[in-house]
Parts: sequence; structure tokens; C-alpha cells
Amino acid sequence: MSLDRQAESVSFMTNEDGDDLIVSFAVDDDAPGEVLSVILMRTPKFEHVLDPAERGVHVSHERYPDSDNELLHRLAFRGDLVEVHSTRRTYLLDVSRVDAADVTSARRILKQMNTDHSFELDLG
Repeated sequence: MSLDRQAESVSFMTNEDGDDLIVSFAVDDDAPGEVLSVILMRTPKFEHVLDPAERGVHVSHERYPDSDNELLHRLAFRGDLVEVHSTRRTYLLDVSRVDAADVTSARRILKQMNTDHSFELDLG
């Protein structure tokens, strides 16, 4: 997806900061009332057992089930837009309808995901 395309509208977010660090965006699907997930996930506790090329934040989008080993390279907040640049695609997400507390939580978790500076993070 290139940045000149329309952003995917995010209905809500789910964030977790346990053993797994997860920022999940629920984007509107073509079917009314249905959503697809765009998930950013990192498991620092177990990452040391992975090959160095597999370490980092894994990106998945339900629209693209072939996204194995898709890693995050850059994430940038631009107002209500979030640009997610991975090794395979670029996603543009509109978080204007998401609760501000969820966006704040996501920013905090993204900082935790990036303690080793494995991707470029621009929080705007």
C-alpha cells in the first residue's frame, strides 16, 4: 500500500504489555460492521532464542495472510494518521475515531518495543 492511497479507518485499538508487547488496530472491512486486525507484536522475553534476522516487531494484517516474517522498519504518527512501514508493505491507518487513552497506551508500548532501537519511531 503506498502512502497516496486512502488510509484504512481504525474503529478501535487493543494494547497489551505483558510477556507479549502488542499494539493491534481494528480496521474497517468492506463488509459493514466487520473489522480486520493489523497487529504489531514483539516478545522480548523469548526473542533471544530467535535467529537475529527474525528478531524485532512482527507485523501482520488479516487482509494479507502471507505476511510471515514481516518486520517493522518504521512507524510514524502524523496527527491522526499512523504510517507503518514493514519489510513487505506500508500501511496508512486513520486513528481519528480511536479513544485518546488507547492511542496514548499504544505510544507507550511502542516505546517499550523499541528499547533496542530496532526500528525508527516517530511519535509526532
